[in-house]
Amino acid sequence: MAVGQRAQQQLAVETELASAEARIFQLQRELFDIRQRLNGTMPILYMLPEDIIVEIFQYVLPGFPNNPELTGYGCVGKPVQFTLGAVCRTWRNIVWRFPGLWKDLRFTFSSDPVRTEVHVDLIQEWIHRTGQLPLHISLSMQTTRNKVLDRILRLLLRECRRWRCLQVAGRGTHRLRKEMSEGDFFFPMLDSLFLGADSHKVSSTVDLPYQWTFKTELSLRHLTLGKGTWWKNKTIGLEWPTIRDLYFVGEEGAGLTIMSEMAESLLFARVVFFPVEDGDEMPYVRLPALRELVIGDDEYPELIVATCPITVLETPALQRLRLYLEPQATQLSFLSTMLVRSQCSLIDLSLDNLHTSMDSLIEFLRVVPSLRTFSFDLVGECVLMDEFVDAMNPPDTETSAHGRCLPNISKIIYQGRISFKPQKVIDMLRSRLGTQQDQAPTDTQIETFSILCKNPDWASSTKQNILRTFYQDIWALKSIGTTFDIVYDEGDDVEVDGKA
Repeated sequence: MAVGQRAQQQLAVETELASAEARIFQLQRELFDIRQRLNGTMPILYMLPEDIIVEIFQYVLPGFPNNPELTGYGCVGKPVQFTLGAVCRTWRNIVWRFPGLWKDLRFTFSSDPVRTEVHVDLIQEWIHRTGQLPLHISLSMQTTRNKVLDRILRLLLRECRRWRCLQVAGRGTHRLRKEMSEGDFFFPMLDSLFLGADSHKVSSTVDLPYQWTFKTELSLRHLTLGKGTWWKNKTIGLEWPTIRDLYFVGEEGAGLTIMSEMAESLLFARVVFFPVEDGDEMPYVRLPALRELVIGDDEYPELIVATCPITVLETPALQRLRLYLEPQATQLSFLSTMLVRSQCSLIDLSLDNLHTSMDSLIEFLRVVPSLRTFSFDLVGECVLMDEFVDAMNPPDTETSAHGRCLPNISKIIYQGRISFKPQKVIDMLRSRLGTQQDQAPTDTQIETFSILCKNPDWASSTKQNILRTFYQDIWALKSIGTTFDIVYDEGDDVEVDGKA
């Protein structure tokens, strides 16, 4: 009997335990359903239609930059679509059902074949979710030996008719060129092409294996050609006349040749030129449609522009110009010659690393009376002096025949050392308002004059009563539409911005 009783007791305990486990499972299901309903009735999901939610989701997706320098970018960690889908069932259903959230394909391929093999299934599933939308393809190929990469490239090329944007960089870019050259691939929708350097060390007389081959004429609008000498070998088979935006890093001669090929359509250009070592004469280039030009880049401080590239350009439609100059004594006559020849109405000018005298600067500014915004920094021993301030005063009857300096300027941004007298600036700003000696304004009001002062001792060396009056006058000008900002560099906390 004792054995039978123990067996019954054991069975009763096991039955009770199974019942408890079933109850726990049931409670967990109920809790899960409650959480799902709670998430499903969150204000953003309860009040907004799905298409609005999708638009919100678009803001957390990695966007494609307009002019990237492609040197090995790529998504790090889990794609954001998976992160959104992990929040709740409702979010996951929305993300999984809307193809627009999947049209950007960004992949970084390493030399690890196991990791790359995982990409195959992922890309297949990803492409399936895009429906028939145009695709933005971003490939960073840091390997030349991974055989799985060829399978992935062929998988992507099957959808080449839907490619809208292609970004590619890394040592393995020739693998894509190989696949393209061996098949009949057409890219009717492609309008943005970003080609980064592929790190091959070649001379200017050696072609890389396989060319960029496009079987039909591409109607590109945006083109980026990354750092590398191989562009001068014309290893890119493109028709140029439709390109509007260009970002080029390479040799001067190659860059100017490419710009001339797209002269009729080119509106915006940013170029970083390597100097020409053989001293060959550069071609004369007329760019009748160009509106905005930047020569140089903060990412390439060693490739600052010489005066030569700008002197061979003619840009009658140019409105905005930025130059990264050589940090050595520079006469601005080369720029004056180009602007006078172009007969353009320049409205926005930025000069970085300017090393010139006040006389040279003022003489140049008289050549560009159309300027509305002028940004510059003086380096070396150059200092912004009273002569510059005096030149911006409206001319009187005796000097009106002489070229006026910045009559239409409304914004000046300056970085560097200063030595002007405070009252000189106030008088000049007032004179352009017509409030100095009751004269009528003859030049445009300066709305913003901003200075990052590199010699904070300017303030300490000025008499305190003069400085106090200066600050009071700044406040007064602020109330009638002229803002004068001065920030002292080198860790000084003093700041005068018309608000302090």
